[in-house]
Amino acid sequence: MSPVTIEESGMTFGPFAEDDVYWVEKGHAYKSLKDPPSIVEFLLVKKLKRNRQALLFIEAKSSSPKDLAFHSFLDEIRQKMVHSLLFYLSLRAGRHGNSATELPKSLVEADLSSVAFVFVLIVKGHQPDWTVQLKSMLERHCKHIHKAFKLSSQFFLVFNEDMARTYGLVT
Repeated sequence: MSPVTIEESGMTFGPFAEDDVYWVEKGHAYKSLKDPPSIVEFLLVKKLKRNRQALLFIEAKSSSPKDLAFHSFLDEIRQKMVHSLLFYLSLRAGRHGNSATELPKSLVEADLSSVAFVFVLIVKGHQPDWTVQLKSMLERHCKHIHKAFKLSSQFFLVFNEDMARTYGLVT
């Protein structure tokens, strides 16, 4: 299997193992929707300690607003995260016919009762101290998701490009 790289918002993501990444917008199920919801760029399974897994919902932005548009930016990110989580779960539940077969092996085999769902926003050129503030605002803005799915305390991560590179997400 060849490694997968994804170009988005001026950044190169990957390389990732083909079995661990799902580029949602390229999938047949998403393309077949008449009025598709806004979603994240891709889903990625990462292995954690003690045989645990995390399913990362990766959203990339080339910038973030610093003015009155900031509230709508938070709404957009929250909406993409919710839509992406629900879309993934609908694929796993077989709600899109045979489209679940387009999911890579690790996303099909992920144990939904124990996998850590983690929403990751990567903003190119963002200052490191801004990521902390943005993370806090998004966590407050998305507290209903946190409660409904009993997510871990690290359910939302915000990185700039350099921080994402440290975690092996960006090359």
